[in-house]
Amino acid sequence: MFGARYGHEPQKDPFVKTTYPPLWLVRYLMRQYWRVDKIGMQGFLATTPFDWRDVPISSHEEVEFLRDARAHKVGKSGLIVPLTDRFGRRGILSITSDKTGAEWEAFKADNLADFLIIGNAFHTRGVRDVFGEAPPPPKLSPREKEVLSWVAEGKEVPDIAIIIGLSEHTVRTYIKSARLKLDCTTQAQAAVKADRLSLLGKSLPDKSA
Repeated sequence: MFGARYGHEPQKDPFVKTTYPPLWLVRYLMRQYWRVDKIGMQGFLATTPFDWRDVPISSHEEVEFLRDARAHKVGKSGLIVPLTDRFGRRGILSITSDKTGAEWEAFKADNLADFLIIGNAFHTRGVRDVFGEAPPPPKLSPREKEVLSWVAEGKEVPDIAIIIGLSEHTVRTYIKSARLKLDCTTQAQAAVKADRLSLLGKSLPDKSA
């Protein structure tokens, strides 16, 4: 199964390619199992492959989730391969098997290099399917978002400096870095573009009201 998430909450923006039984995929989504799937959560945080057994399972909900997964033909053993591209978009390749013990360990050792190649190929295809060929929106720092939000509200640099407790020079530096990331020539253009890309966390005020 290949699952890729390009946001903060998988229920809002899942992208999944899977050979799991369709019934299990529907059950996973409908029961919101991503909230208790500690193995999947760790996959989106880790940087190197890991065995499912490496993730401690303790709560009743986590135990019941794994029991339900096995009842729906999910393998007894599993391996997670974390994936990421140069823009920081993350995904996971999840391999499951009914092999256990030495047989499973040998299977992982013999195939890990191939899993890395396959995972990255799937990840590249998934990113293209979701975003097309265009690059993703730039990432703004919290301070860059903050100063652009005040620009969007019509505040000038001296006012912004007072509001957020920074020097005017520092505020201008943040505005400039955000403007360059957004490929804009003015701070007003940068604020509008950031809003249209949903980077500010709130919409610009309606000037027509």
